[in-house]
Amino acid sequence: MKKNHEESKLQIACVKWFDRNIDKTQAFLYSVPNGGYRKPSEARIMKAEGLRAGVSDLVLIVSGGTTVYIEMKDGNKPQLPSQKRFEQIAKSLGFNYYIARNKEQFKAIVNYFLKF
Repeated sequence: MKKNHEESKLQIACVKWFDRNIDKTQAFLYSVPNGGYRKPSEARIMKAEGLRAGVSDLVLIVSGGTTVYIEMKDGNKPQLPSQKRFEQIAKSLGFNYYIARNKEQFKAIVNYFLKF
């Protein structure tokens, strides 16, 4: 599935903010490249390597062992069924899962977990 251009711009802005403002000894943020078009041969290899549909766009790991899955969504666009399934799995296993619909929400999520 092709990633929404506005959603991509939002994610880029959030990652830039994180990289400029957050102490990397306190937290680390990385993306999960599960969106976008792939050639069928590439898609097969990536799936065999463990690529899973619906996994959050970003993963935040925080000093002390906290993991936060962050799904980026443009405006009020709903989650896909696979994203809802991943949210349920993550929460049932005791992990944090949030949806950020704008940069302010993203910043609030990050800052909340850095206060612990």
